[in-house]
Amino acid sequence: MRELFGQPFKLMHNPTDGPVLDIMECMIGKTGLLKHGTTKPREELRNGLLKEMKNGNYKKIVLVAHSQGTIITGNVVADLSDAATNNVDDFSWFLKDSIWFDKGYNENAARELKETLEKFEVYLFAGCAHHVDGAYVNRLECLSNRGDLVAILGHLFPNFLKPLWKNTWCNGIVYKNIESYTEKSSWGHLLLSHYLGQFEEGLFSSSKLAKEYLQSSAKKKTA
Repeated sequence: MRELFGQPFKLMHNPTDGPVLDIMECMIGKTGLLKHGTTKPREELRNGLLKEMKNGNYKKIVLVAHSQGTIITGNVVADLSDAATNNVDDFSWFLKDSIWFDKGYNENAARELKETLEKFEVYLFAGCAHHVDGAYVNRLECLSNRGDLVAILGHLFPNFLKPLWKNTWCNGIVYKNIESYTEKSSWGHLLLSHYLGQFEEGLFSSSKLAKEYLQSSAKKKTA
């Protein structure tokens, strides 16, 4: 990814716990079976982003997520958006180990977080999250292959059926305030082979990742 986009990357890997536990973790994140922040990957991503936002001197922060990572990311974007806009009644789940609200929740910190989210860009490959809302980030893109069965569980789930798949709060699948890109003739789910490799072949050409971040050396391969 560093070679493809010419930017430094910090990797957050969610290691497998085996197929059974992995599926359970996905279902917990997607359907909201447990309370806010109770999965370790969600806490780690949220606090990792807050640390970078708080301490890093960045003009922008770009997050790229794939597959199960889109579930985690969708929830974390919702967490940060809720905290920035005072949209929840109980912040105890968020304040735990939080570098941003280390002195407790206050309006000044929330306002700073909201301003920082305006520097935040999110790119979701093969999105299977239940809730994705880019209202408070600078940009949120969903990129999927039409033949990716995992993406059909979220991003590509038929729009007329999305309200019918309820989570534990009786909310249907939500994908809003996003830029949506689908390669209708492409298939496959692997990030490197079926998605990042597509950029070098000139697909997803309308995405900001391709238009602004793809390195010229990679673009030459499409000529």
